Amino acid sequence: MNFIPGIIASTPLIVGPTARYWRLCITESGTNSKCAIDEIEFRNSPGGADLTTPAGAITAATTNSWSGSDVTRVRHAFNDSISLNSERWETDATDNSPWWVMYDFVSAVRVAEYLITAEDSPGRNPVDWTLEYSDNSSDWAVAHTVVAAPTWGAFETRTYNGYLTA
Repeated sequence: MNFIPGIIASTPLIVGPTARYWRLCITESGTNSKCAIDEIEFRNSPGGADLTTPAGAITAATTNSWSGSDVTRVRHAFNDSISLNSERWETDATDNSPWWVMYDFVSAVRVAEYLITAEDSPGRNPVDWTLEYSDNSSDWAVAHTVVAAPTWGAFETRTYNGYLTA
């Protein structure tokens, strides 16, 4: 299953994989040596409700803990709050990419659409990434790939949907 990279489908199909674990795996950010995201939402239908909550089982490959614990900081990616500096997931500058943040839904869900809200510094926002899914958190399959995303505006939200069968 693949999305059309960099394109938002105008007539999404409600098809695609179901999986317990979903993650955003970022391989390149803007001009900075780290990455930051203000908010991520996973939805099982286009325009549907956000399936995530900050109380969910959330992990990340790396988290900058300049304010709060690693657990607290990674939860900011799913807290439904857009906030200047204080509530975002940010990687540590000493860790090399890929950077990822994973959500464990406990049981399999279908993600037909996801949203990313950038933080206020374009140099730290994602440029290249994959949306990945797994049933065991070890073996990952790619649901969507974005390469060379355009520069983000401060707190800009982008929506990705439209699974196509391969």
